[in-house]
Amino acid sequence: MKNEGFFMRFLIAVTDIAAFKDLNKALHAEDNTFPDLESDERVAFIILGGGTLKHWVNENYLRALNRREIHIYDRDVPAML
Repeated sequence: MKNEGFFMRFLIAVTDIAAFKDLNKALHAEDNTFPDLESDERVAFIILGGGTLKHWVNENYLRALNRREIHIYDRDVPAML
């Protein structure tokens, strides 16, 4: 299978996907060269548990795809009221 131009997003939680899609919607509205995550078939979301992310990164499991990787990390902290 040719994977040229294929995107994968590995996200920790469903709320991360919603936030990423909201950000993408704003970016796509401003510049339509950004892929539309709602309809682009080159995009796949994979939900991970927080404890497994370091293994994906440290073991470089995606190395065989020979694709560039970009990592964006967040930290879940309780809201301060």
